[in-house]
Amino acid sequence: EAEGKKPKRLPLAKFSEPPAISANVKSKGDVSLISGASQAGAELVKAPGSDIKSAKGLDGKTVAIPQIGNTQHLCLLKLLSDNGLKTVEEGGTVTVTAVENADVQNMMDQGNIDAALVPEPWGSTLVKNGAEIVLDYNQVYMEGNYPVAVVVVRNEFLKEHPDLVKEFLRQHEEATDEINQNVDKAAEIINNEINAATGKSLSADILKTFQKLTISTDVNKDAVDDFAAISLEQKFIDQKPSDDFISVEETNTSAK
Repeated sequence: EAEGKKPKRLPLAKFSEPPAISANVKSKGDVSLISGASQAGAELVKAPGSDIKSAKGLDGKTVAIPQIGNTQHLCLLKLLSDNGLKTVEEGGTVTVTAVENADVQNMMDQGNIDAALVPEPWGSTLVKNGAEIVLDYNQVYMEGNYPVAVVVVRNEFLKEHPDLVKEFLRQHEEATDEINQNVDKAAEIINNEINAATGKSLSADILKTFQKLTISTDVNKDAVDDFAAISLEQKFIDQKPSDDFISVEETNTSAK
């Protein structure tokens, strides 16, 4: 927004689920969800020696999540609610703190946090260094059938360029199929990109943990509705998304 210029509005993009909900609300319904991209891929892990055995064991504990209002945070809030627990801010006993994924290990080592709900490969990296899994990727929420990354589009752009959006979705579907049919090759490509960006590759055992992430164009409407309700309750948004927020031809609402 330098020099008073307005930020560019992306016509088509991949978002994580909660920001997509927020984008729909803030744009007054101009942003629609038109495809899924990935599901699950996060786990609840506890610090070495912790007595936490289940979600109920988070009572009185400090739990790290990557970012306030993101997918893992909403999953944690749902876990707490389902187990009769509340955050300190809500008058409960669970302290939730946002910690960069790369810093969670140090926080655990220093005894500053008792557990963390983090995406892969961070969860398995923590386990490799002594942490223990409390809830695996398919136990955190809806057996792993919840969107983490989705494809969204501005409705104005969709109306003006329907063929472009259709072609994007076709190629998105092809890429999704290619990844699922050639998992090892896809993992190698991912590792090469990580190395190019950070100068360090993931080890083979950690790279395999990406299998806990489901690459899929499906969208579980029940999960989206849950996330929207939690976001509204937590005041991350000030109203529900528009009724036509999800614009997917076939929406999968059953766990895989």
